[in-house]
Amino acid sequence: MKETFELVSGVNSLIRTLNDRLFFFKELIGMTENKAFQSISNQNCNQSKALQNDLLKYSDETPEEAGTSFLGDSKRFWIKLKDNIAGTSLNTILLEAVKVEKNTLKGYQQILALNLPSDLKNLIYGQYLQIEKNYKELILLGKEYSDV
Repeated sequence: MKETFELVSGVNSLIRTLNDRLFFFKELIGMTENKAFQSISNQNCNQSKALQNDLLKYSDETPEEAGTSFLGDSKRFWIKLKDNIAGTSLNTILLEAVKVEKNTLKGYQQILALNLPSDLKNLIYGQYLQIEKNYKELILLGKEYSDV
């Protein structure tokens, strides 16, 4: 019973992490005119939704019920405030995007450390690899424009 609760709780946490990622990238899309970044961000938004859908059969919450984290909400508020007051450079946007991807990967690593059924572990590991690929794309994009 405890293992089932831990498993469902972990999956719910991943869904929440993906919500944070989705809403953060949605916010960043409007802060720059850089087409390459907008493309990656749109890709990340669509990917987050698809990954959540794959996780739903292991969860007892929908993405709407899972909501977002306080930390994710705070980061989105902060970047939006900075953008409204002083504007946000592409360098800053890229740095924040890289941080979001790192946080997402960290959430996945924590869940992968649990004793998971093999089908769920394979699913989560596959998702981890997809996010890691996007993270590396952001790093490369950042190197084109700054020292991210």
